[in-house]
Amino acid sequence: MIGESLFGLALCFSWANSAGHVLLADRPIYAASSHQIVRGVAARRIALFVLASLGFAGTLWVWMASGWPRLGAIAVLLVLLAVRQIEKRQWPAGMVVRLGKYVPAAACLLGWVTAATLVGALGYSEPASRAAGWEAAAGVMAALYPLAALSKIKLTGWRWMKPHHQALLIAERAYSGPRWVRALRRIAGRSPRFSAFVGTFGLLAEVACVLYVVPDLRVLLTATVIALHAGIGILLGYMEPEWLLVMVAITWITGAAG
Repeated sequence: MIGESLFGLALCFSWANSAGHVLLADRPIYAASSHQIVRGVAARRIALFVLASLGFAGTLWVWMASGWPRLGAIAVLLVLLAVRQIEKRQWPAGMVVRLGKYVPAAACLLGWVTAATLVGALGYSEPASRAAGWEAAAGVMAALYPLAALSKIKLTGWRWMKPHHQALLIAERAYSGPRWVRALRRIAGRSPRFSAFVGTFGLLAEVACVLYVVPDLRVLLTATVIALHAGIGILLGYMEPEWLLVMVAITWITGAAG
């Protein structure tokens, strides 16, 4: 149940990402301070956000705790799809919110419900159907990080790993955050060797995740991805809890099942 709870939490982060953009569609997406976030949000918009979030929680309950997990999974996916469409409509064309984005929890849940339904239709037991669903989710996860790597390679080629690219990314964020983080980023950005390591480790770690389809490698790859995201958070300030939770959850569930 721990693994499923972690996966449910990842779905909540996915919902919060899109629903938060809908709630705060009238203010800067990245530059918003805590004061900007809480200031002047219309009561009606907050009420709709709360009601919609309660509805989403209800679909999660149907998936996780009722006797109709497949119906619940489909409901979760439809609600996430609906809020994503509203999210895009509320932002002007060309804004980053309207661009394509990865939704790993929803993608893996789609793999889960598809495989579990097909295996169940073939006459297998419910535990076997669920296990097949989670293996399908692992297969989806094995594609997501390599797809992220492919997008980088298509954009810049293997030059993505060059020290000056990474140093620039780090230096751009060297004047925000706590004092120790700013100091660390400035030191890292000045080191060609460290910047080369960061670029190489990051890209190769994403490519290596294609091996997540191999059950015996999942713990190692999950630990690698945790290190990757820790580095991204410290050096670049990006936090992607949904990605980490999905991978940890699937590793936990498939490990327990095995």
